[in-house]
Amino acid sequence: MKASFSSFTVLDLFTTGIGLSSSQTVGPMLAASAFAISLHRFVVQTIRCDLFGALADTGRGHGTNTAVI
Repeated sequence: MKASFSSFTVLDLFTTGIGLSSSQTVGPMLAASAFAISLHRFVVQTIRCDLFGALADTGRGHGTNTAVI
């Protein structure tokens, strides 16, 4: 069997978000970015984003709303 190696840094393991809680900002920020990129071929006038669960409960306080925008 051939060995396989990949390299990464500590920054890959511990990503810092823009809000008070990285767990509440990094995931939503990446998801929103992927969604926005997927819209490049459409004409979009309005987008509505509803947060649920823990993101809805603590979103504003932890910066989730800013991360999604």
